Amino acid sequence: MICYTNLLKEELQKALGCTEPIAIAFGASYAVRLLGQKPERYEIACSGNIIKNVEAVTVPETCGMKG
Repeated sequence: MICYTNLLKEELQKALGCTEPIAIAFGASYAVRLLGQKPERYEIACSGNIIKNVEAVTVPETCGMKG
């Protein structure tokens, strides 16, 4: 029988910070790479929870800046 607890301990990694805003930023940067230039605008549909998280997250190495 597989011990699921041990499997999870081996496979999962702790996420530090707020991952949803990073996923949006990654998608935007990937769009630039695919297009070869920065788009004129981005349009992103998000749930209220993601927007709340974006407003609350502290950006690393910015002396505590948020959003």
